[in-house]
Amino acid sequence: MAEPSQPGFQFQEQISFFRQKTNLPTATWTDILHEEHDRSFVVAGALRDDLLSDFRSAVDKAISQGTTLEEFRKDFDSIVAKHGWTYNGGRNWRSRVIYETNLRTSYAAGRWAQIQEGKKARPFVRYRHNDSVLHPRPLHVAWDGLVLPVDSPWVKTHWPPNGWGCRCYIEALSPADLTKLGKTGADTPPPSNDQDVPIGTRGGNPRTIRTPEGVDPGFGYAPGASLRNGPVQAALESAAGIPASVGSQSAQAVLSIPSVRSDLAQDFGGLVSRTLDAGFGVNDSMIVGALSPSLVTALAELGVVPETSPIVAVDKAIIHALRDSKASTTASGELRVLTPEQLADLPKMLAEAEAVLLDRRENALLYIYSLGEGPRQKAKIVVSVNFKAKLANRRKSIFNSFQTAIVLDEADIAAQIGRGDAVIVEGLP
Repeated sequence: MAEPSQPGFQFQEQISFFRQKTNLPTATWTDILHEEHDRSFVVAGALRDDLLSDFRSAVDKAISQGTTLEEFRKDFDSIVAKHGWTYNGGRNWRSRVIYETNLRTSYAAGRWAQIQEGKKARPFVRYRHNDSVLHPRPLHVAWDGLVLPVDSPWVKTHWPPNGWGCRCYIEALSPADLTKLGKTGADTPPPSNDQDVPIGTRGGNPRTIRTPEGVDPGFGYAPGASLRNGPVQAALESAAGIPASVGSQSAQAVLSIPSVRSDLAQDFGGLVSRTLDAGFGVNDSMIVGALSPSLVTALAELGVVPETSPIVAVDKAIIHALRDSKASTTASGELRVLTPEQLADLPKMLAEAEAVLLDRRENALLYIYSLGEGPRQKAKIVVSVNFKAKLANRRKSIFNSFQTAIVLDEADIAAQIGRGDAVIVEGLP
């Protein structure tokens, strides 16, 4: 198997995982651990944002363009000279750590996304040790060939890389693959033998963490797995606490991953079903999309500055959108509301809207989406910008809120624009 650090071995899930991160200044490598790395780009000791941004660009180039370690070291030297950065360790060691850690964890996260996406056809994984390493870890060698279900807890805490310089990797297997290997089912997972290990004793932030035997401290997690937590809410939540101009880019990178869009659609469909079954709302909510970077820029030009980029849907808004009294009178005189099945496609309608209008009276965005029932039938999704409320499961009190969705004809939309009730922000000639 080719090494993930080799030029030309990059892939979209790997690139998207890295690009959805936000810069986080840190003093030492112990400042953040495990899943916190899924959302944050860090270089220990890089405390200035301009320095961190330059390192991020160099790592992004290495991941997306497949630049070699030697090429990365040239960028490393230029960045150090430009900023006068003083760092711990020798130049070759430090540059290798930054380069390989980011490439290997982003590769691992990309593979996690791919394997989770295809686990119905390939529900097993096989741990593989790379025999090219100069100093093999005995336990990693012992795990070579171990076959377990994709969703095994052992797999999540032993997903490679499992330490500094670890080159182990994971293969996805189908039931037919197991038969070819002479197996009738999965193996029994080895004991984890978790151990308490002190970290940060020679620097800042000393503490003790628990890690499986054979796994270096800080590596006992599956990179990218937390981004599918519920399954994508955790990833989109990371964009909620930062300005929309930055958070929109992070959210867009997350939503560009096909498996994320699929999971988001499934999750929201579940919320619609649960809400309809209950018949009432309890302020349960989820993030269903985000303002795009281009939309944030266009709104700023119109004097509208969103505080955050995610779009939240509350169960009460689902009931509001589907009740009969919200039926709209179209130009043809037909009374229509969205069906539950149509409303369940809300994340897709927001992501693939053909136009976005601004209703200045209500400070609301109007997402226009073709329902595919003839060229004239459109869904109008209303999203309030900088909506203030306290929800049951969210700390943020200001967000962009889905309010309702109704059915309109093209003529209705044209009339609304013609009256000056709404202005075009994106799309529509």
